[in-house]
Amino acid sequence: MKKEIKSIIYPALIGGLSLSLLLAGCGQQGQDAQNSTDSIASSADEKGFFLLIEQTGKNPDTYQLLEKHPSATTRAILRDMEGNEKILTEDELKKLAEVEAAKVEAGTSQLTQSGAGGLGLGETILAGAAGALIGGMIANKLAGNSNFQQHQQQINQSAAEGNRQAESNNRAARNTATTANQAGAKPSNSVRRSLGGKRRR
Repeated sequence: MKKEIKSIIYPALIGGLSLSLLLAGCGQQGQDAQNSTDSIASSADEKGFFLLIEQTGKNPDTYQLLEKHPSATTRAILRDMEGNEKILTEDELKKLAEVEAAKVEAGTSQLTQSGAGGLGLGETILAGAAGALIGGMIANKLAGNSNFQQHQQQINQSAAEGNRQAESNNRAARNTATTANQAGAKPSNSVRRSLGGKRRR
């Protein structure tokens, strides 16, 4: 399993690629439209997600969900404001989601507030993939909170837009490589990197 994760994630860590480019090689494309309409109840029936989360502010730390793709297990790439990236395992994501779910039930999470500002990491993770991380029973209970539903819809819509933009960039990179090959020229280093190729040493 570790070898599989490394083979999928490594191009993003060295090239700063979006998550959709990582999944392109696995044939998991074209599913962004349904992501924008995911509900917590329906998410509970899904196996998991690949998430791309980006830090948007400090003191307090705030985050946004850039991309969200169906996957066999739930994992995430977390990108800080300096562009550094790290992998969050499913266990790490579950712990963060469970802590935040308890805050939602206690009414202390921003997810229970209308028109709240930037969301913290746990809030972003819970709203983006609640059903896959905390189980259907708790997820369905949280679905009864209208403010939580509103935040979840906003996060999923933002991720769906990010999916479409990343897929558009991916197609453009493939088209550029195809044109270069047809012309008998080698693709540029930037094109090879965008397609997951190795950098020349």
